[in-house]
Amino acid sequence: LTRRRICEDVRVSKLVTGEAISLSIRPASLMARAASCAIDFAIYTVVYIAYFIGLAYLLSNVDTYNGELLAITIATLASIFILVGVPCIVEFLTRGRSVGKLIVGLRIVRDDGGALAFRHSLIRALLWPFEILGSGGGVAALVGLFSADTKRLGDHLAGTIAISERAKLPVTRTNPVKPCLLYTSPSPRDATLS
Repeated sequence: LTRRRICEDVRVSKLVTGEAISLSIRPASLMARAASCAIDFAIYTVVYIAYFIGLAYLLSNVDTYNGELLAITIATLASIFILVGVPCIVEFLTRGRSVGKLIVGLRIVRDDGGALAFRHSLIRALLWPFEILGSGGGVAALVGLFSADTKRLGDHLAGTIAISERAKLPVTRTNPVKPCLLYTSPSPRDATLS
């Protein structure tokens, strides 16, 4: 009874590919997405801090006004690159998997099941600072709660979905027929009824 209840509670979504093939997939849960986001956030924060320590060391000897403007410009461009560029490039080169998604077992794919293109990664990465960093993940969680496939705003705009690769699809249960009912010989009583 418990196993049956668990199998019935597993969400399975139908995904139709570009070739009109229906695939059964399991969308990632909100908690798995939050865990992968927290891991990615921690890694990107370490990279961000290390980059700015190195940048501060290199630009510490700048004494002129133009040098200070150059330092501010480089710091601004580096911030944009680390906040948007690094997640975009990592997600594109790993085909929808960042370090956090790899650890948790998730992958980002297009709505038709195909691999991500650069534009999908770019749209998702452009919304990352607003959705995750700016609101503490609140916007992504709120949109994910109201979405059938726990899509965040970046997924809706990019046309992507997060799927769980490690999840096993629920096994369809069959009710076996008792062997004594399969091979029965006709009884004399059945002959008189017909």
